[in-house]
Order: sequence, then structure tokens, then C-alpha cells
Amino acid sequence: MILPPKPFPRPLLRISDAPIVYQPEAPKYIFASVPSRKRRRTADNELTLSQTERFCDELFNEENFRNACSSLGDALVQSRREDCITDVTDKGDRDAAVDSVVALADYCEEVLALAEWPARRLCSRFSNTAEFPMWIGAKCDKPCYFGTADVDDQEVCVCNEGYWNVSCNSECPGGAASLCSGFGPCNTSTGRCECPENRRGSDDCSACSGGWHGTDCSLTFQSTVTQARVMAKLTDTGYAHTVDGLHFRLTNVGEYHVLNLLPFVMVQGKFIRCHEHFSCVAFISVRLGDDTHGYSTLTVRVTPDMTFEFTLNGLSNAIDSTLHFAGFNISRLSASELDVSVGSDFQIIIRAVGVYIHTSVVISRDLVNATDGILSGRDASSISDATNHLLTSAGYVQPLNVSTYPVATQQKPQTSQLSEVQELPLSTAASAGNIHGEDRHNLSKSAVNSYIDGWRVDSRDMIISYPTVAHQAQTAGGYSLKFHNTSAYSVFRPQSVISSDVTFELFVKAANGSGSGVLFSYASSHVFAVVSLDSLVVLVNGTSFDTELSLQEDKWNKVVITYRGDDGMLDAYVFNSDGVPQRYTAVLPTDMFTEDGTLALGQWQPPRNGRKQERPNSFDGSMDSFVVWGLWIDPAFIKDVWDMNLHDAANLLNVNWQFDEGKRDLAVDSLQGHGLRLPGRPWISPQWVPSDIPARKTSDANPLTDTCKHEQQRIDATTVCEFLIRNTSMTQQCMSLNSAVVDMYVMFCQQEVCINNGDISTARKVALDFADVCMYTSSLAAWPGLEVCDTGGDLRRGTQCYDECRFGTTSTSGQCNCDDGYTGPHCDDLCPGGTRSPCSLHGRCTVGGDCDCEHNWQGHDCNSCAENWYGSDCSVLVVTSSFQQYTTTKVAFVTPTATYHTFDHVQFVVGNKIGVFSALELSGDRVKLQIHQVLCDLPACVDAVALQVDGDSVTVYAEKDTKYWPSVYVGRTKITYGEMSTRVSDTFDVSLLVTEKITMHVKEPYLLNVTVYLMHHFLHVTVEVDGNTCQNATGLLGSCDDNSDNDVPFNMSTASLDSIAGVLSQQYEVTEDKSLFDPRLLKRLSQAGYAMSLNNTATTSAVLSHSFSNATSKTSTGSSNKDVTVSLLVKPLSYGGIILSYGRRKTFALINDVNVTIHCGQDSVVTSSSNSLGEWNQLVLAYERDNRRLHYYHMNAVGAFTYEAFNVDCADFMDIGGRVTLGSWQAAGDNVKHTVTPFAGQIDDLSVWLTQLPHAVIYQLFHLNVRPSVFASNLAYLYTFIEDDGPTARDVMGAADFRGAQSPWQHPTWLPSDLEVYDLPSPTRQQPFSSNNVNTQGIIDAICDSFFKSSTVKSSDIEIKIRDHFHSQCLQSGRRSANMKNAYFTMASFAELSRVVSTGHNDFHTVLCTESKTLQPQWLRRQCAACLFGALGDDGKCKCFHGYWGPSCTNQCPGDRGAVCSGHGECLPDGLCHCEAPYTGTVCENISCVGGSFGAGCTVTQMSRNQLATTVVAYLRSEAVVSTLDGTTFQLPVTGVYEVFAAESFSLWTTVVNCDTLIRTAMCFDSLLLSYDGEQVLVNRSSSSTGHVTVWADGRAIDVRSRDRHYGIDMVRTATNTLDVSVERLHTLVSVEIDTNGLTATLLTTKSVWKAATGLVSSCNTSVSIQATSCSDVLDPCTASVHPQSCLTSVSVSTVHNFTAQFLRSDVDPPANITSIATSIYCEGSGMFTDNITWLPRDGFGIEMHIKPLRYGGVIFSYTNSHVLAVVNDVTGLHVHYNNHIYSSGLVLALNMWSQLDLYWDVSMATLHVYLTSPAGDTRVFAVQLTAYAFNPSGTMSFGQLPANVADVVNATFVGYLAEMRLWTRPHSGGVLVAGNWRVAVTDTTPDLAHYWKLNEARGTVAFDVKAGQGLPSDLGTQPSRVECQRSAAHGGYWHHQVKLR
Repeated sequence: MILPPKPFPRPLLRISDAPIVYQPEAPKYIFASVPSRKRRRTADNELTLSQTERFCDELFNEENFRNACSSLGDALVQSRREDCITDVTDKGDRDAAVDSVVALADYCEEVLALAEWPARRLCSRFSNTAEFPMWIGAKCDKPCYFGTADVDDQEVCVCNEGYWNVSCNSECPGGAASLCSGFGPCNTSTGRCECPENRRGSDDCSACSGGWHGTDCSLTFQSTVTQARVMAKLTDTGYAHTVDGLHFRLTNVGEYHVLNLLPFVMVQGKFIRCHEHFSCVAFISVRLGDDTHGYSTLTVRVTPDMTFEFTLNGLSNAIDSTLHFAGFNISRLSASELDVSVGSDFQIIIRAVGVYIHTSVVISRDLVNATDGILSGRDASSISDATNHLLTSAGYVQPLNVSTYPVATQQKPQTSQLSEVQELPLSTAASAGNIHGEDRHNLSKSAVNSYIDGWRVDSRDMIISYPTVAHQAQTAGGYSLKFHNTSAYSVFRPQSVISSDVTFELFVKAANGSGSGVLFSYASSHVFAVVSLDSLVVLVNGTSFDTELSLQEDKWNKVVITYRGDDGMLDAYVFNSDGVPQRYTAVLPTDMFTEDGTLALGQWQPPRNGRKQERPNSFDGSMDSFVVWGLWIDPAFIKDVWDMNLHDAANLLNVNWQFDEGKRDLAVDSLQGHGLRLPGRPWISPQWVPSDIPARKTSDANPLTDTCKHEQQRIDATTVCEFLIRNTSMTQQCMSLNSAVVDMYVMFCQQEVCINNGDISTARKVALDFADVCMYTSSLAAWPGLEVCDTGGDLRRGTQCYDECRFGTTSTSGQCNCDDGYTGPHCDDLCPGGTRSPCSLHGRCTVGGDCDCEHNWQGHDCNSCAENWYGSDCSVLVVTSSFQQYTTTKVAFVTPTATYHTFDHVQFVVGNKIGVFSALELSGDRVKLQIHQVLCDLPACVDAVALQVDGDSVTVYAEKDTKYWPSVYVGRTKITYGEMSTRVSDTFDVSLLVTEKITMHVKEPYLLNVTVYLMHHFLHVTVEVDGNTCQNATGLLGSCDDNSDNDVPFNMSTASLDSIAGVLSQQYEVTEDKSLFDPRLLKRLSQAGYAMSLNNTATTSAVLSHSFSNATSKTSTGSSNKDVTVSLLVKPLSYGGIILSYGRRKTFALINDVNVTIHCGQDSVVTSSSNSLGEWNQLVLAYERDNRRLHYYHMNAVGAFTYEAFNVDCADFMDIGGRVTLGSWQAAGDNVKHTVTPFAGQIDDLSVWLTQLPHAVIYQLFHLNVRPSVFASNLAYLYTFIEDDGPTARDVMGAADFRGAQSPWQHPTWLPSDLEVYDLPSPTRQQPFSSNNVNTQGIIDAICDSFFKSSTVKSSDIEIKIRDHFHSQCLQSGRRSANMKNAYFTMASFAELSRVVSTGHNDFHTVLCTESKTLQPQWLRRQCAACLFGALGDDGKCKCFHGYWGPSCTNQCPGDRGAVCSGHGECLPDGLCHCEAPYTGTVCENISCVGGSFGAGCTVTQMSRNQLATTVVAYLRSEAVVSTLDGTTFQLPVTGVYEVFAAESFSLWTTVVNCDTLIRTAMCFDSLLLSYDGEQVLVNRSSSSTGHVTVWADGRAIDVRSRDRHYGIDMVRTATNTLDVSVERLHTLVSVEIDTNGLTATLLTTKSVWKAATGLVSSCNTSVSIQATSCSDVLDPCTASVHPQSCLTSVSVSTVHNFTAQFLRSDVDPPANITSIATSIYCEGSGMFTDNITWLPRDGFGIEMHIKPLRYGGVIFSYTNSHVLAVVNDVTGLHVHYNNHIYSSGLVLALNMWSQLDLYWDVSMATLHVYLTSPAGDTRVFAVQLTAYAFNPSGTMSFGQLPANVADVVNATFVGYLAEMRLWTRPHSGGVLVAGNWRVAVTDTTPDLAHYWKLNEARGTVAFDVKAGQGLPSDLGTQPSRVECQRSAAHGGYWHHQVKLR
């Protein structure tokens, strides 16, 4: 039978008189004197049966033991041996044998009357924890009578409680049963009791010390009879100091009279339970007045954010300054102190201490006898007088009928002294208290409680004003936590407080009863959770155990979960609100709580083993008193848990969270100080709310000593308290105090420290109280506590401990940082509006104490709308403008940021609504103007406009793909840029004013003009209409009847931004069926905005700038600022590819494998989670930097969670100096190679947090809309992708934008995101003019101020209110979005408004263009450069769009914009048309087909042939003109490789490319490939300006000097630029000539060969073949004369294209897929170089080359200055040599095959990225970190060698070919551009190409930079003109045709 442990009630042993029959014949068995102990399994649990039997045999066969007990017989010994085997086997522990050994030894000793206990020598066979009786030591020779061996030293006896001495054979005072009378420990060395200060009157602590009184020695007394004024105190934790000088502690809860002077003063307090068994003051209420003037009541409480809350006469009041009433004053002394004074006779000082209230009262001695209440007295001169009042006082027997007191006539106090000073006649006050009929002299604890209860407030006399019913009901529970979609979580290692056997206990008030969600969870590799579903359910690793126990709705139930680890037994109990339990039992896995894990309240947690589990709902309701017991509680004892006092059970508890803090973001365990963290702002956090849980039993604890939970806490508390009370200068000044009072304050001080979990700052509070008592009892001239003030803290900074910053804090520099609402050098000046709303939250409080109001607010406290501003938030502007008074034309406009200005000058914002809105309707609905608003970062912008007139509609879209001009549709037909001067109807036309401006003009009778101005991706709309037309107009822009009241359908006086949006949305939002827009073209964005689509593309960030590794502080979540959390949402389309990577010293990568893989450096871990394809998955990575621990979370679209934790050594993850790449691999300097594998899918909402976010916050991240206005202080980087911003994904924090490549390169695209996001509640109070980003705020402010404060703008005739409004919008839109673009929107809109309405011809555009030119967005820079119809080039010059010419692109080319030069010519820079043949005329308007030309556009020319000739001829001429063998001539329409002629084993191909002629860029023939009997000869033109024929065969260039023969092909050079090639057997000749316009050729063959030939020139009737290309069944025109005429079509460019397309070849081998044939250079011991380089791009660059090595070894590339950088072709892979270091890449070049090598230099990271693309097109990357000087100017760049003046870094020589060397300025985007553009053909016009050595010269020693000839931007330095090819006598570099480009 198991007896329960203390303090559970247990039966007591008594002498039994039960009539049990005596049976003398029964054997006498005496069982173990030591009760059987339940032992945990230890390492011995692997004992085998044979080992156990051998061990027990050794015990019972020990020589002394066996010999002494041998006469007992073998049967009894064998029985005990069997017990031994059973016990050890069951427990798995050798120590379990103690019970059987002791039982036999005891029996043996008694029965055989042995002189010595026989088992003594076995003590050493057991561990020191086995409780082996009596003997200890290695030789079992040391007695230990009442104790056990020390765990660390078996020779030392550790005494049981109550015993002392070396052998623990002496009993302490009071005996073991009543050790030191229960008031102190016994010193085991001296045997003396260490009694507390108040119980040193006897050795056993049973008697009080001198000066201490009461049966519990808890009262002290200090006489105050000599003082004119006396002090009384009631501390925040319930210590009372009466006016008589009596000190005691309260433990009562409820409302009590504290101190009354009736009828004038009444002070009531509300006491609640706190710190387990203390009473704390939650409310103080003071009623003052008299019957003449009435009574005023002040109630004070402290809110959970530790600020005062005042209620004065039933109304909330900030009390920021002194308030004067009739007879008394109320003054705010500091942020935490309040003074209530009645003349000089009565003063109350109320102080906030945490969330509780401390009260000090000073009264005239003359009034003491009139006092009532807990602190009252009777002017006692002795302890007997004082206690007599306490023992005889009976409080108020009858109600005082306070409700009948007259209410003060002066309801509103004055802030200045009243003209007539009135005083309350306190001298007439009289006590109304009652006295008991007889004295009770038993001064006990119950007597004190009886005295206090006598002063309980009758409900009819209550003056406390409660904010809620819950606050009124708050008593024994203190505070509780209210949960809703949030949690609290452990910040310690729970294994340190959770044992294998465990009991969880908590009070729960479920909002919905059953179904209220997760109560708590514990997660390790297991997950254990208790969930309220339809009934209470226990979840274990995804398995549900339904208890069928239910919770009551909105009532306190107690839930108790007990678990036994060794067998998995679980009991679940639910106590209903009456304390009646129900039970459920189940068997779970064993040892559930033996691993470290995390504990969370209110929230489920995923296990860290990666198993995906559905997340139950979070808890909805309140919790209180969460306790973890260190044992399994037997069902027999469970009912006692309901109301057990936990202080008495402290020895059985591991954790005790009572939630009585009521404040901040941490609940602290009262036992060991373990914290339970609340997320804190801005996260959703549990709320502190008053608790009304049932009261627990009263504790028997010593009220003064039982507070410190462990010895170190007691030592620390004693040290600081002894110093403050006994060892400062105050000690000497307070010598007159009796020693008991001093001792009492030391004990009070120790208690305060201990109940506040060792917070020594609380000791100062008690020391200051001691100083007060000292001053008022010792007649001191000055307050003695200043030295205590100097020890630190901010207590009493407004009174005795005066601080220079009364309402603020002192910075390290000594300056005052003022609290909200205060200003001045000492923070003692109150701002207008007070502390609750300084400057009414609509302005800034200046140092001088004035308000700098926002533009739309005015008044000394910014509390009223400025002139012309209306609405509850002053958001509506109405102006009487002069700019339209002289014209009948009325103007309205809509800005890109959704600000509407009506015709009658009402201006408002519809900034939080998206959709289609009716802006204007005229003449019924014959004219409609509609606006489409889309989500942006403001948060809504205008991106489309539609105008319909009499059924004809035009829609304008700010489409991103047009880049420079808006997209315009007439009806549903898109009109081209050239057609943008279009007549829609007789009265309606569209015109392009400049590139960004479209005007829609409507003639009579409507007389309407709508101008649409494209600004970036949004639109500004200006509407001009005849004043007579719009009198009755409707829509958002109102009518123009000069009556602003009817412009808007809302009350302008009471409207607000939110209400305006709601009303206008309801009134003017257009449904889809009535929308003028094509729904397919509208951007339908959710709140998530856009997502970035990364289909085989990537984007890379700027270098990260936030330093995590150097951070040292902690965050509000308890984590280190060194740690980091990364969250992103990803929607993959397929598996594979890199989602995100970071590179600095190591590469960290998140890889989208089937199971997500995490890579860091050379290590990889495969997670258990898999991304769902086509759905949004959220990935969260939380990294503990010091512990190298990565927490990985995966959440699918429905919120199913997977969590895993890995040890990953990536210490610099996301740290300063690295880059992040989305969609590909960001190589780092860790020498790790990787294959570039792009990602396919979308990414949205990437956030990087400044700490490791805990589980509780991770859940809140799920699809969270991370708004910078809420989270700015928590974030390092934030990418919301809220709007399409071209190649840039903006970091809202302003530090590290992502920048991708631009067209034509692969780059991420923007797609409307279908991600559903939600918002967290934003902070209730934000400062005006706030900014999310300090990096951009100063810049934005400077830009806006410079423009709007310029003299030009300020002197304009634009209404000043409008100007100020735009100025304010400029500041706020820029700041709130941290985006300068939005500031420029506002300035440009204002300039556009001025252009339309100003009569002064203000040149705001010029002012705008002079502002911060380097920061201007591209669209504004283009306008400022006056590129009216062109784009601004990198050189700052205008590049005209098609159809325009001139320096500013203002001149229109001849012809219409849609048909420049009639579509048959090119507009030259001088504006003249260069016509294509056969067109002529100034506009190329004339056509004349001559010389046999026919077809549309004279496309084809037919020449007659000599029918008698035996040979035929065909021609390939300049500009890709072909003359066939039958005499038909036409021009090839496209570039490519054409099969020209094929007969028998001979074939002829030609390559057509774009090339530059003297006049223009045109197509030309570039090369001929002749194939005969399988052998090939290539003839091509050199790129040199002189032009010559180059011949290739056998893979080498052939120097045909006069005549040569190869493979049956004869070649004769007739001149430098001509060559005849013939095939004698076929009688075929090809004559080739090279000129500046390209290659031309003549083909001569016989008719007999022709007849069997195929190819482009071989048809016998080419014109018919051209016409028959659309025929499905066409007879050969050479063998049949009849064609089905019905399918023949006229000759045109289209039919020629169809005909020639038949001969385009993509399967020519070699070369395959040719659009350009290049040459290469062969190097063997020599190569190319260029020196004195000053032209390398400053911001990083890439060097690309094609390489075909013939053997390993040698330098491929080098750059040398004072350093030597070389890339070496080693057999083990490419090596990078730098400054005598060798870095091996492992990237191996294939021999005798073409590979592509790219070197990308990242200047900011000083890192060289080496990309190698194999012949098969697979790209791998390796990176190495060099120094910043690696590519310093004035160096030498070499290919194929080292410069001659540099010592060799390798012995071998490079042998192989190099070709197509390019230098790029484009970003490499994690290698995606390298991999995606492998072997891509380029020209000198290719974007981002800085230098290009094509190597097509094929002769000479110079390779020209093709790009340099086109001119480089001047800021890149002097460009090189050549790369020299070195030759030597032994090894000559020579040119060779090889490389093949796509």
C-alpha cells in the first residue's frame, strides 16, 4: 500500500484495537524496515538472467552474512534470494536487491539476537543512492544512523532531515518530527537551528525574537507618537504599515477599506492573489469631497503594458498635469507616480510597481484617531495599544451608504489653481468603525485576518470603477492568459524540468467548451498534445486517444494529465467547475518525456523527425496555473489536486507558472525561474486578463520566510538586502528604529527578491520604503534614501530619486529620451494633447513643446482639421480654387496612387480598394469613363482606363511588356504604336502626344478630353470637359455645378479613409458585366500582389549588408540577434533546381528535389518533406548560429506541418558580405563545384528576420502578409513582390534588391499571385510621418522637400492647400513604401496638374528634372532628356523609336507612324527615306516593276535563258539575292543555312547572316560549304575591312596561293578576294568573290546535271514552284505542264518565304544548327594578350570563351598586375592560381571537343566564379574568393599563355583552340544566363556585350574587338583596339575554323 507524499492528505498510524485473532503457530516474518522503493531503470537494464542470479548469489553467500544466518535454514534464505532475482529483473537495477537483503538481515538479527547486523559488509555492493541502512564506506565500517552515503563520496554520511553529526546520530532541536519547529534548517555540523530573524527567541525557533509579536511572530511595531505627521503604507505585495506603526502582511483577497477619514476621504483597494500565497493590490480608489461640493472619485490601476490607467468620476483621464478640485489636488509626479493631496494634512502617493499598486499615506497626527480601515490606528504609544486596536476593531457593521453621497458639482477639474482656495474640514472627521464586545488578546494570524476581514467593502459602498466585469471578479486567480490563434512557449530545455514520470495540471476556460483547440503540446522526436475537439483528445505522434471527457463552455475546468514513463500509463482527468473529476485511461509509448523538446501552450507543435501531420486548431480561451509535477499521481490522490496549495507542494513540482505577472512577454516559473515566452508585438500574443479561477487552500507557509525556492537565490537576496538596509549611510540615520523593524525590512526585502525570481532591483523598492518609515519615525530633516537611489533603477524618479528626465530615460550620452507626450530638455514639459495622444497623433511634438501638425491638421494640439480639410480623419480636401474661374473648361484628375480630384475640387483617396470604378458618366450613360485600381505598395494604384462614347470604347492599359508606352485597344482590337493616332468615330479619336501620353478627344456635343500619362507601370488620368456638359455628371469625379457638397456620396464632415472606400466601393464599383475592360487584360491581383516566376531563370541580390554574426543582444522572442530566420513561399512546377541559395564563404542552398535537400558547403541533408507541385508551399529556415543548428519547417497549402532540426555548419548563413540567388546556385569561395540546375516555378514573399523565430511565431508566419509598417524593426530584408518592377525585386527594407537580367536574356517574369495571405493586427498607435526604412527616409524627404519648397513651385498659382497635400503625399507614399518611385509619382502628378490648370505657365517639369538626377526612375529620366518618342540610351542620348528622328526624337519620319516610308523603306537619321527596290519617292510611295520583275512588290524577276546552251548558271548576290538556274531572281527572306544545289555526291550550302553594308544592316551570304564524296571544304569571308576569301579543309585553314586540290575539289585563286572551286567529274564550277557587302558566288553546271539536281536554285520553273507552295498535290513543273490552278497563289513576299523555307536546313553536319560560322585561334606555347587595361567594367563582368584543348596543361587565361591570376587546364580539372595559391575546381575540360568557359568577377565579394559548360551543354560552377585587387586597372589580360614578363605558374604549355571571346556586363544570375545561353550567337549590337573578339580574321597577328568599333560608353574608360597573337619560330599560332554557334 502506497502512502501519498506530502502535502497530499495521508492516513496516520495509530494503535489498533481491531479484534484480530492471534495465531501463535504462524511463522514470524519480519519484513524490511526500509519500505520498497520504486526505482527507475538504469544502465543495468541490459542485465541477463544469469548475471542477475550470479549477483544475488554473491549477496546471500557473502561469508559473514551466510555464516551469521545459516541457522535460519535454506528455505527462508532461498525465498529471499528469489525475491532478489525478481526485484532486480523487474527494475533492471542491481540496487533493487537492497529490499530482500535488508529484510533477511533484519529478521536474522532479531530472531538470532545477533550482536551485529549481519549484512553490514554488503553496503559497498550497492550504489550511493541505494539507501542501504546504517553502514557506509568502502569497507562498510562507517556508521550512518539516520542518513545515507554521499553520492559523490561514499565515506561521508549525509544526514536525514532532523539529524546531525558525523554519523547522523544526534537529533536537531525540535526533533525530526518538528525540525526547528518548521522554521529553519538544522546545521548538520553544529546541530543548531538557523532560525529566521523573527524566531530567534529559542533554540528550536519556536519563540519570537525580541520586538516580534503574534503567535506566528509576524508583527512588529515602531512608535510614531513623537511625530507631527505619520506615514502609513500598503505595498504592492500586501505589506501593511499602519498609522500606529504596526507592520504585518495581508493574505486576503477582495475589496477592502484601506484608510478612511469619513466623510471626506475614502480609500479602497482591490487585493488579488499573486506569487502563489501573496496578496497584491490591483486597484486603488480614492473618494474625496464634502457634502457642500460633492464627492469626486479617482480609480487607479496599472495596465499589462505597465502604464497607469485613471478613471476620474467615471471617465477615463490621463492626468498628465496637476488637477485642481474643491479642497484637493491630483498631481502626476512621474510616469509611475501620482500624488493626491488634501491641503497639508493628508497626502496619498500612488506608485505603479509592475502591474500592481504601491500606496503611501501621510496624515497629520491629529487625524489618526479618526481613521478607519486596514491602515487605521488609535495613536498608539505601545505595542499593546496598537494590537488592542487590531484585536478589538470590528470594521463597519453596517453599510456606509456611499451611493447617497452627493456627486461633485465640479465634474471637470481645473488645470490651474482655483480662484478661491477651499479646504476639506478634515479635523471634523470621525471614525465610524465598530468595536468587538470583548477584547481578544490571542494575537494570532487568524486574528489579523479577522481584523482585515472586518474592513471588507460592502457591495453597496463600492467606489472602485472597474473597466470590465472580469476585473471585478478577479480575486484568487490574479491574472490568466487568454489565447486566440497564438501560444506561449518554453525558452529553456524542458528535459531539465520534465521527468519520465510527469503530471501536467492546468486551469482552462474554453471559449467554446469542447472544440476549443490545443491546450498544450510537447515536441521532441515525439509530439504529445492535449486537444479540445468534440471531447478532450490526447494526440501522440498523430494517433488520437479520445478521452470522451468534455470541457464546459466559459467555465474554469481543471485538466490533469498524468503519465508513467516505464509502462506508458496515462490518466487524463477533467474537473468540472465544481471540482468533480472524470477519468480516462490509456497506454502510450514508454518514456515519452526523456528527450529534450519544447513545450507550448495553446498551440500544436510538429515533431522534429520530419513526419508530416495535420495541425489542430490553436486554443481559443483562457488558461491559468500551469503546473508540471515531477511524479505520476495515483488516481486515489487525484481529487486533492483540485484545490491544493502549490506552495506546500513545491518539493513535488518541477514547474509552476501562475501567470500572476500580468505584464510583458514572459511568464516566469516561481520555482526555478524558467520562462514561458509570449511572442510579443507585433506578433499575436496571449493577452493578460483578470482571472477568477477557484481559490486554492490556504498555505501553512511562514509568511516571512517561505519564499526563496533555492539556496543561491536566498544567498543573493540576503547579500543585496543586508547591504541596502544595514550597510549604507541610511543605516546610521535610522539607528532609532527598533531592531525588529530593521530585521523585518531585511526579510521583506529578501521576500521581494525571491518572489520576483531573483530580480535584485526589487530590493531597492523595499529599501526606499524603509527610508520613508525611517524619516517619519526618526524626525530626520532630509530623506535618507538617496544612496539607495544611486544604486540604479528608475524608482521614484519623480519624487525622492529625482532624475533629470522625469518623464523619460537618460541615454548613454546623458541626453533625455522623452516618453510619449513629453518634451523639453528634462522631459518635464507636457506636449499638447497629453500622453495619450500627443499632438493628437497628427503631428510631432517639438522640443519647445509646440505641435508641428500634418498638413491636414491644425490647432495647438493638431486636433482639428486644417482649413478646407474635412472628415473625422481630415482626409477630404475641398478647395475654392482660382485656376478654373476664367475658363468654361472643367478639370478633374486621378493620380497613379488613386487620389481623386473632382471637378468641384473635392480631393480624396480610394487607396485601399481594387477593382473597376466609374469615374465619370455624362448624358446618362452615353459617355463612360472607368478606372481600374490594382494592388500596389500604397496599397492601390491605377493601371487601366476606359472611355466609351456612344458605344465606341477605347481602353488603355499600363502593360509592362510595352515598357515605354501604354497599350491601347479600340474595342477589343489592339492598335500598334504606329496607329496611335486613330479615329474611333466621327466624334472620337485617340492621339499619341508623346511616348507616355495618350489623349482621347471627344468632339461636340460632349467636348471631352482625357489624357492618360504612363508613369512606370501606372497611369495618371486628367479629364477636361466643357462646363456645360458635366453639370449633371456622376461618378467618382463628381459633377461640375460648382457645388462640392454633391460631388461625393458621403458626409464630408464625418468621413474617414475607411468609410470613404466603403461607400465609394458600394456606390461606384462596376460589376464585371458592365465593365468596359477586357477581363483577360486586367491584372487581377490578390493581396499578395505578384509572384516571381523563375522558369529556368534566376535573379541575384545585391551584397547583403546586415551583420548577424556580430550581434550580441537578445530579441523579444528570447532568441539571439546572431540568429536568423528565412521564410519564403514557393510554387514549383516540377521537381529539381535550386529554390534559394546564399554564397559567401560557403554556399547554402535549398534544393527542390523530390525530398527538399539542404546544402551547405560540402554537406547535404535530405529532409522528409516534399513540395506539392502547382501549389504554394511555405519553407521556413531558422538558424541558431552559435549552435550550428538549423530548424526547418515545411507547410503545404492547407497548413500541414513538417519540422526537422539538423546540425549544419553554415555559420555565415545570410550574413553580411554574401549574396542570395533565387532560382539557381550562388557559388561561394568554398571551392565546391556544382552543376547549375535552374528552378521552374514561382516564389513569393521572401522575408529574412533578425532572429530565430520560435515555433509559436512560425505558425503565425503561415501565409502571413508581412507588412513593413508592422514588422520593420524585426526584419533584415523583405521582398513582398507586391508589384511588377521589371528586372528588380525590391527589398522593402532598402538594403539588397534582387536584380535580374533584361531582355533579350532569360529573366524572371512577374505573374499575378494567387497566394492567399492574411494580416496580423497592426499596432494600435503609429507615429505620423513614419517610415519603414531609415535607409531611404532621408533621401525621400530631401527629394520631396527640394521640389515642393522650390521657389518655382511655392510661387505658383496652384492652391497652396493642394500643393501642401501633394507634398505630404510625396513624403508619406515614399516613406511608407520605402520606395522613391512613389515619391516621384506624386511630384510628376503635381507637375501634370499644373500643366493643365495653371494660368501662370509654371515650368514644374524643369524643376522636377533637376531633382536628384541619379535617383530618377527611367521613365522620368527619359522625359527629362526630352526623348519624346525614344528611349534613353546608356550614353545619355535618345534612341528614336520607329518612325521618329532627330536629337530628341521629336520629328516624325515621312509617311504615317504605322507605315514609315510607306512600309517600303527605312527612315535615315536625317529624316529621309531610303527606299527598297523597286519603290521610289520621298515616302517610297511609288513602285515600278521593270526588267522582268513581277509579283506583289516586284518580288520576283524572270530572265529568259538560252535554250540551246548546254550549260546553265545561278547566282548568289549581295543582300541575299538569288538567281536560279532557270533565270528566276528573288531575295531570301530570313537568315539561316540553305541547301543551294545537290547532285549525285556533290552538295552546296550557304549561310545567310545579317551584316553591315555601307548604307544599312542587311542580309548577306557569309560562307559556302562544299561537300563531295563525304569530304568538305568551307569557303567564307574574312571580317577584315579589306575582305578576302578564307578556305578550310581537314580542320585547318588552307593557304590557296594559286591552285590547290582537295578530295577531288579543285581550287584556283584568281585574286585576293576571288576563288574558283570546281568538281571536274560533274562539270560544275563555283566562282566566289568577297567584297565589302559580303560573299557572292556563281554556280555553273551542265543541263544534264541540272535535271537530276535538287536545291534552292534547281527548279526548272521556279516562278510556278513559288506560286504552288500552298498546293497539297503539286506536280513537278519540270515533268508536267499542268498544275491545279485553283491552288496557285500570286507571287508575293509570303509565297517566296514559303518556297525558300523548304531549303532551310537544320541538320547540316558539320556544322549543325548554324546561324553563324566563326573561326578560332590555335595556340601551342603562345596566345593572345592585351595590356595596360583600364577599361574593365567597375561593377563586375564576365569573360566568356570557347575552348577546345588537345591535351591537358597550360594557361588558358590570365590577368596580371601586381598580382598574378591564371586559369590552368590541369588533368584533374581547372585550377585557379592566385598569389602563389592553387585552387582546384574539379571541373575537367573535355579533350578535342568544344567547351564553353565563363569567368564571372564579382567585385563586391572579390569572388571569381568559374563556369564550365560541357560539349553536351551541362554547366557546372566553382568559385574562389580572391582579393579585391585581382582585376585592378593597368593589368595585362592574356589568352592561351602568360605574359612574357611573368614567371610560369605551370610547366606545361596550353595546346588547343580558342574562339569567340566575349566580355559581358550582364549579371550571371547564378549561372542561369551562362547555362541558358551556351554557344549563343551574338553581334556587336547584343545588349550587355562590352567587348567581343570574334576571331574571324583568320590571318595576321591582330584580332579585332568587334564591339569596340561601335563605341563604348565614355565612363568605362579607354577600350582596346586589338588583341595581339604571339608567334614564335618554333610554335606559330594560326587561325582555324572550328566553333559552332547556335
